[in-house]
Amino acid sequence: MTAKQTMNSNHKCILIVDDEEQIRTLIINIFDMMRADYQVVTAPDGHLAINRLMQQRFDLVLTDWHMDDMDGLELAEIIRNMLPDMRILLMTGSPLSNLDSKAKSLFVGWIEKPFTPIHILDVIAKALLN
Repeated sequence: MTAKQTMNSNHKCILIVDDEEQIRTLIINIFDMMRADYQVVTAPDGHLAINRLMQQRFDLVLTDWHMDDMDGLELAEIIRNMLPDMRILLMTGSPLSNLDSKAKSLFVGWIEKPFTPIHILDVIAKALLN
């Protein structure tokens, strides 16, 4: 966890869930580099993400699709049951055509890897407005 970690009610709080530390760090670095005004918390797996969701309020969850312990679809289903109004974005390097309409309905949008800093910030900003 780095980026903006102070509790400030003016900052939108984003939970980033990815089992690859490089991706979590990359996203935090993008936020810092682009001066995005988000509080960021990270989780390396779905179980820790659920734990963090029970302990803190978030405005958005950004999760990878393919992770070892629990994939992003499973995590999104659990989150939907716990917090039906939570905004969830899916990150993936896989073709989105592999997602059926039920799976797509779990998410407010998705980010395809590789992504540019401008693209990820744009998708996150739009998701937070919905």
